[in-house]
Amino acid sequence: MALNKIQLLISYTLKEIEESFFHPSFYKVHHSHLINTDHMAKFYKTDGGYVIMSDGAQINISRNKKDDFFEFLKLR
Repeated sequence: MALNKIQLLISYTLKEIEESFFHPSFYKVHHSHLINTDHMAKFYKTDGGYVIMSDGAQINISRNKKDDFFEFLKLR
């Protein structure tokens, strides 16, 4: 699978992006991470919870968002 690794520099906060861009596959798992769940390779509930993305990146899940995120995944 070829991954598109284009980097963009934007002048919006993550909150502004989240509020203006709705897509059912995106979820804000941490105050600094909005992920595309279509590109999740694995997720772990242990060690506080984290996601491994298709490019190998490990993204921690906020303690406050952990339960909601796993409920979100069940509904998909």
